Amino acid sequence: MGTENDDGDEKGVQQLLEQFVAEGAVQLGQFTLKSGQLSPIYVDLRVLVSVPKIMKEAARCLCSAIELAQLDFHYVVGVPFGAIMLATLVSASLDKPMLLKRKEAKTYGKKQLIEGRFEADQSALIIEDVVTSGASVLETVAALRAVGLRCVHVFCVLDRQQGGEQRLAREADIVLRSLLSMGSLLDFLEQCGTIDADKKAQIVHQLQNPTFDDSVMNLQGQKTEKEEAECVPLVSSSPVVSTTTSVGWAQQFADGTLNRRLAQIMVAKRTNVCLAVDCTHCDQILEIVSAVKDHVCAVKLHHDIVVDFGAEFVAKLHQLADEHQFLIVEDRKFADTGKTMEMQLAGGRLPVVADWADLVTAHALSGMASILALKSIVACPSRRLSGLLLIAQLSTDGALTDGAYAAKCARIGRECGDKLVAGFICQQRCSGESNDGTEQQQQHQQFLHWTPGVNLSGASGDGLGQRWRTPAEAVARDACDIVVVGRGITGAADIGAEAQRYARVAWDALRAARAWTD
Repeated sequence: MGTENDDGDEKGVQQLLEQFVAEGAVQLGQFTLKSGQLSPIYVDLRVLVSVPKIMKEAARCLCSAIELAQLDFHYVVGVPFGAIMLATLVSASLDKPMLLKRKEAKTYGKKQLIEGRFEADQSALIIEDVVTSGASVLETVAALRAVGLRCVHVFCVLDRQQGGEQRLAREADIVLRSLLSMGSLLDFLEQCGTIDADKKAQIVHQLQNPTFDDSVMNLQGQKTEKEEAECVPLVSSSPVVSTTTSVGWAQQFADGTLNRRLAQIMVAKRTNVCLAVDCTHCDQILEIVSAVKDHVCAVKLHHDIVVDFGAEFVAKLHQLADEHQFLIVEDRKFADTGKTMEMQLAGGRLPVVADWADLVTAHALSGMASILALKSIVACPSRRLSGLLLIAQLSTDGALTDGAYAAKCARIGRECGDKLVAGFICQQRCSGESNDGTEQQQQHQQFLHWTPGVNLSGASGDGLGQRWRTPAEAVARDACDIVVVGRGITGAADIGAEAQRYARVAWDALRAARAWTD
């Protein structure tokens, strides 16, 4: 369903637009967001918190649009932080209870994301100030649905018309309505003489084909709230090919690739969980893997921390993997010259990595030539190794893997091809666009997106720099395919039961996000 400008008060909305411009909420120029995106127009409605008259008018127009839509809902929720004041005014005006969605769960007390009194299976109407990619809205929707609330409708002041509406409908079945659109804003600026037709066309072109300043380092997890609302994703947020069943989805991967095999394993076992087993002794690892073998699609190791690693252990691990259908990932994070990585993979202490791992992780820091140097090892039929996972983003506070870097990794992956690069370690889906923001059209899905930092405990992290989010957030909001879970499962009293729980939650999230019917 398209964005509906259901303002219910055309004159009031026009006056609101005039006031936004007069108060400096709309600026022209070249603005570099912390993400690195260059934007020719900057819309910051947060400056209006200091102008109560305009805030009240914006809330009044939203209330008019909501009443005109004749919706049945129980609660009002503002997307943090920019829309919270608007939501408060709307809640008071419509006499509807308000719920508060935190940016992240508290590390003390009840450790909850949603504050306020509510009943499960009731509906929440979401208020946002500016929608660009829809990422912040998806995060709020995921948090509300995780506690049993229903979400269908979002009302915003401005839709920048950069894919947010389509993404919300596609990924979360959300209907977006706006008071204003970027098109109407640019029309107004042209009518009042602020820009001419050529300038307007130039702005539209740049918004539709964004570029990035590679010198800007966007530290992961440290974007300001203003940038969250304004930042256009560097990459496509959903698979290129949409299918109605999980079986059909698995068949989209090229025949003969590792991902075709992995996708079929995922569908057959109904799991998209990779277990990270960070133990130091072989017996511990085998005991854990034996407990989870039927609930995971992959097991990830750090073989260099295992003190008694050897051929006997590898044989037992291979037997489990082959009998119960899961892949073995060595999280070595290779990052060197091509020649050195060749020797690290296929040489050195026995058993060599290329003979026992199905996949290995590697940084793209040393460039595409170094990655391509590993092609002969991956292609060798006598080796078990069948692909690489490029590390595009890390799940730790202050990581230097910004959006521009992730886009470069994605480009290297595409150019190397899916017979070498099987996917990416990332926090958000990162394979859909090249570094200049243009969409890479594909006839089938090539890559799988593996995301670490997933935990159902409700905590936002481990206190040591590791950031956590739920499987629903990782899959629905961030559009990843496979969740990598470690201590959330291995630290449980009943490891097998907990692995089964994670598999159920993560698969349900993937099934809902892809709208599969099976």
